[in-house]
Amino acid sequence: MACHAHLGEVQSIAAFLRERNVQVLVVTFTPPAKIAAFLARRPLTLPIVSDPGREAYRAFGLKRTNVFAFFKPRVLGKFLRQILHGGRIQRPVDQDVLQLGGDFLFDVGGKLQWSWRSQDATDRPAPTDIRSAVQALNPFLARRDFDCS
Repeated sequence: MACHAHLGEVQSIAAFLRERNVQVLVVTFTPPAKIAAFLARRPLTLPIVSDPGREAYRAFGLKRTNVFAFFKPRVLGKFLRQILHGGRIQRPVDQDVLQLGGDFLFDVGGKLQWSWRSQDATDRPAPTDIRSAVQALNPFLARRDFDCS
């Protein structure tokens, strides 16, 4: 649920990112068929690619958490807030709920300029954090033909 919520948050600032020539690429370990089924239920304008071997996750140092992390008060509180705002908890099927994600911005030369590596299942940057990072880095992100995620 937290990953889906974060996709919605990034989608909410897509116009802001486009105006600044920032392109988003969503990388997931979900198999392509399940991505297609998800997009059929919840269309997004963000491009999504599948990395079932998690090579990108390893390359960016994204770790896995443990099941006890879901019982931290901060994590439980975030899940409860999402539920109160219409989110649903679904039983994960063939998903690794322990794999943590991240958000990254690269400059036009491909150098990592900003990163957010999640510390738990609900630890994702707010849209305001991403906007601030883009505004601070915008001169470096100005070429139209460069992707950053």
